[in-house]
Formats: sequence, structure tokens, C-alpha cells
Amino acid sequence: MNTTLYSYDGKDLIVDKEVYNSCEPATSFREALKRQAESLHSKINNYVIFLSGGIDSQTKAYGFVLAGIKPRCVFLKLIYRLPDNSIRWNKEEFFYASLFAKEHNLKLEVFEIEFDKDRIQDIVFQSNYFNNTAGTGIMFFSEAVRDFIKYKNYKGSIITGHATFSMSRSGKICSGDFFRPDAGLL
Repeated sequence: MNTTLYSYDGKDLIVDKEVYNSCEPATSFREALKRQAESLHSKINNYVIFLSGGIDSQTKAYGFVLAGIKPRCVFLKLIYRLPDNSIRWNKEEFFYASLFAKEHNLKLEVFEIEFDKDRIQDIVFQSNYFNNTAGTGIMFFSEAVRDFIKYKNYKGSIITGHATFSMSRSGKICSGDFFRPDAGLL
């Protein structure tokens, strides 16, 4: 449930009191993560968490761990094939995602996505990279998610650490969306 919680005009942070007061605040960060996971789990029965190895996705998955829920976790292995046919991939991210999964006794699936020079060029131009504020990370993440949905014929929901607290700007006015309590549901 996407609810605008605040807006900011450069001088004042305006909080929507009705939305803010609509749920009891958590007493700790752990409690907030746990409640968020429980809320998501109670509302959707087919979901996957993309575990990148970064702190955002680990935090999201940790909420489920705290709630005693073993979520389906998938690592998106981004493979780049060089012109000489050698490959590079996100090994360091996999190391941290694997470490987290092992520490919390979670099964980690690996989904491989291959990029070459032409596909990267297509992604950059199709996303209008030079005229928008998105970074390359979210562009490749989005492409990988699309591949996962397509090639796995996935029909469920996607939970990610992205967009828990997002900002948008219109002229000099910034506003934010806070997904309460279902943060990170795509």
C-alpha cells in the first residue's frame, strides 16, 4: 500500500498525520522489520526476495528471519561476456548473499542473466539513461527482474530492499513515499 507520508518544500517537512497515526510505531528497528515481514507474508502467499548481498536486501530478508519465516531467496547472477568470450560476474555480491543465507539457514537460488555489449547498449538507451535520474544499478536490476519473470514464468510478487523510502521531485518540491507496512513490494 503506497501512501504519501510526507512532503518537503525546502523549508518544512509536512507529515500526513492521518497516515502517520494509522499504525502503532515499532519500538525498535528489529520490531519494525519483523512486523513488515509479517504483514507482507499475511497478505501475499507467493513471493520471492531478491537477495543481492547488499544491506538493503539483507535487511528485508532479515525481517522474515526475525518473524520465523523462511522466504524464497534468489540471487541475480549478472554475467557480462567480454568480446574475447571471457566472463565477469558479480562474485563479491554473491559472496555476501551466500554468507547471509548460510548464517540464517536460508536456501539461496541463483538465476543467471547474461549481458553482452549490445544488450547493455540497448538497456542504456531504452531506459533513457542520459535523461533520467536512475543509476545503472537499478537499470540492470530491473532488466534482471524482467528476465526472471519471463524465463521462470513467475506469477508471484517480488520483494526487494529497494524503494522502502523513495523521493521524487517536481520543480523545487520534493515528496516521499513510504510503503507502510509493506515496504519493498513490487
